[in-house]
Amino acid sequence: MTIEDVASYFPSFQPPGGLLLDYQGVDPAKVAGFSRTFTLAPNGGAGTLGQGVPVVPVGDLLTNGVKYYAPNGATDAFRTNIGVMNAGATAADVAIRLRGEGGFLLADKTITVPPGGWLQPDVFQLLGVEFTPQTYVVVNPQTGDNWVAFLSQVDNTSGDPTFFPVIPAQQGPFQVGELQLWLPAVSHLPGYNGTQWRSDVWVLNPNASTAFSNLIFNKEDTDNYSNPGPGRQYNIASEVVAMYPVWSAGPTG
Repeated sequence: MTIEDVASYFPSFQPPGGLLLDYQGVDPAKVAGFSRTFTLAPNGGAGTLGQGVPVVPVGDLLTNGVKYYAPNGATDAFRTNIGVMNAGATAADVAIRLRGEGGFLLADKTITVPPGGWLQPDVFQLLGVEFTPQTYVVVNPQTGDNWVAFLSQVDNTSGDPTFFPVIPAQQGPFQVGELQLWLPAVSHLPGYNGTQWRSDVWVLNPNASTAFSNLIFNKEDTDNYSNPGPGRQYNIASEVVAMYPVWSAGPTG
């Protein structure tokens, strides 16, 4: 089922904001959903592809007192917007911080979001600082226990965005050891009209000490790439598939 132009069904709705999808009489494990926000051309024709955002179960909403991290991939060609939505019944505050190399605090600001409200400002404009490469964003709710947050990297030419979920900081105490995570789709292949597909991997180490990340093409093989990640720093492994000459096809994990 698709509900087109869903906000038009609510005459009193003042966008931007969020909606609660309340399923009744169904098995929650068998329910899924997402929204796609996009533009139309003045003549009603196709505009931008827009951005898809998955639903967030009420039990998975972000809470105050926890820090959430997201990469900031802004360049001259792309801008980064921070999306925050207050799913609570009252206005609540969230701190947005921009950190650079070594975790150095470049700027921070606390904003108040009305109940049901959604804000998605440009990170650098919100914080009043000039573009700085190799930065990352920290989202830290100050009040309220019902938050949604994400990062949106937007193409300055087409206006089309890419969705990045925020990642919660691990709450200790916990054992320091090996952590393995799958990157489900990476590629290095020719694209349409002479373009070239590539995959960059962004790794953030919010800890004070250096951590080493190994990218492994095949667990049964010795083909891997080791990348030291200095403490409190955001690192990029650019064109990651090209590091592995044996990779002749993609995408893969």
